[in-house]
Amino acid sequence: RGGDVFGGRNPRSYGQPPLAFYLWVLQRQNWSEVVIVHQDDSNPVLRPLLTAVAEQGLEAQTFSGSLVEDLEVLLGAHTIVAGRGTFIPAIVGLSDTVRQVYYFENKFVLFPEKPSVTVTRVLDVKGDYRSQVLSDNWENSDAQRELMVTYPTSHLEEA
Repeated sequence: RGGDVFGGRNPRSYGQPPLAFYLWVLQRQNWSEVVIVHQDDSNPVLRPLLTAVAEQGLEAQTFSGSLVEDLEVLLGAHTIVAGRGTFIPAIVGLSDTVRQVYYFENKFVLFPEKPSVTVTRVLDVKGDYRSQVLSDNWENSDAQRELMVTYPTSHLEEA
């Protein structure tokens, strides 16, 4: 979800992951399906991600419903690729079906821990994205939005 980060308010500490993060996760295994839950179309990563999923021969389902409808989808997921924020850790804590979570850099705290859930942290090892978008400096600027879609996967790795 996370649409509020791209309009209306600019919470400085909630810059979102680059497209490269989602592409990095897509490359990690053979996925049988991709379901994207989003609040609206304002995240600049959404359209290029849908294109990348299609190029891999996968069909992407998208959900942008009410909060209750989105919760139902997320609570039933086996794997979640999380944006940055407090929403997904709460979902994972409540879900009986989530077994794998990927998250970017920080802002994912699962408390209490769930031994049934494998959590994979992906880092910006070069540090440029972190310094330009994730250092309490999110402004939703054109330059930040451009970096979101152009940052290379080669600068990312598992922690």
